[in-house]
Amino acid sequence: MGNINTEILEELVLYSPTNGKKRLGRNEDGGYVVVGGYEYDCFISVGIANEVSFEIDFYEENLDIPSFAIEAVSKRPSLLPDEIVFIKKRVGFDDNEKMTTLSEYIENYNDVFIKMDIEGAEWGWINAFGGSLKKVKQLTFEAHAMFPHTLSERLKNAHCQGLQPSEFQDNILSGLRLLNDTHNLVHVYENNSGPFIDIGGINYPSFPILTYLRKDCETNGLNRAGLPIEGVDFPCYPKKPNHEMNIWPFVFPKE
Repeated sequence: MGNINTEILEELVLYSPTNGKKRLGRNEDGGYVVVGGYEYDCFISVGIANEVSFEIDFYEENLDIPSFAIEAVSKRPSLLPDEIVFIKKRVGFDDNEKMTTLSEYIENYNDVFIKMDIEGAEWGWINAFGGSLKKVKQLTFEAHAMFPHTLSERLKNAHCQGLQPSEFQDNILSGLRLLNDTHNLVHVYENNSGPFIDIGGINYPSFPILTYLRKDCETNGLNRAGLPIEGVDFPCYPKKPNHEMNIWPFVFPKE
């Protein structure tokens, strides 16, 4: 168990983007940190439930691009901008009447922005979608149950997609490696309602929120800035504080 945990951390090296970071959406769960200053030709938000503050903010900055909201359970939220096409489907590892890998929606685009929160199904999606990742300029998503062996049975059942923890982590590791072929990890913060796991005497979040930027977008090398970022990172659940994450592989010593 410890070995694959370390392998996963080795795939989470954080880089510093050349452009600045900003928050879109509310200052709690539902808001995400992105890198500003880029143009897109398509926007896809997956797993919106009834909280659409991010979608509103992103759409207001990118009014003239095709936009889709994909949700498996909830009805179309009343506050979702009319111009965003609502699609009632699951996102995952197959394309059929009830599920999509998103390939059909990004086929005609090359600079897509994707925001995703799908409770653990993201890893199956990444592995199925891998060859199309090059079309995604920026991706932000909550990574669920990254270190599942020590989670409660309730959390395993909720997020591991019916897989045993070792199988689920194999999907995570292969997904991270696919992402790292085409993208750089440029931001990490925690869902502060989730548990931490001790790896080598350091506490790591089991439910981090990750932002990736395609490798044709410049970076300034390894991240050396402290985390969380004041004024950008806010607790997902305001009654609980954020934890400092000035740890490898997220923050590197200043040269």
